Amino acid sequence: MLPPDEGFRADIAGRMERVGSEEDLAGVLGDIEQRISGVLREGSADDPIELLGVVEAWAALLSYAMARFYAPGGTLRTSSAGWGDGTAYQVRRAAEALREPLQSVVNRTDASRYSIIIAFPWGVSIGLSGQQLMSPGSGF
Repeated sequence: MLPPDEGFRADIAGRMERVGSEEDLAGVLGDIEQRISGVLREGSADDPIELLGVVEAWAALLSYAMARFYAPGGTLRTSSAGWGDGTAYQVRRAAEALREPLQSVVNRTDASRYSIIIAFPWGVSIGLSGQQLMSPGSGF
């Protein structure tokens, strides 16, 4: 799995400047999910901690888009509370795409489980639990 490249990150940042509705945001999240699904089999992260970093980079990109729209000071301009159906659906699909690489991290470390948390308004968080999550000599 490859992380989001600088060009894609810049594209998302630019698109978020123009997002004016939940429908627009759902489109951005859908594009992120498609990119995640497209890079699942690309590259190879022999180090599970490196793979975890890649997953976290994708979660951060999703969170950026969510927070940019919904967080205080974001671009949301509506009287509706919470997330719209399209946003909830797309962020869930994108988070679902992160399950396989996270399970690989768990299988290759001393982690006992992973979690993917989707929270309003900030987006997606990744968590691992276990005894020793960082590889020996990694400096962590």
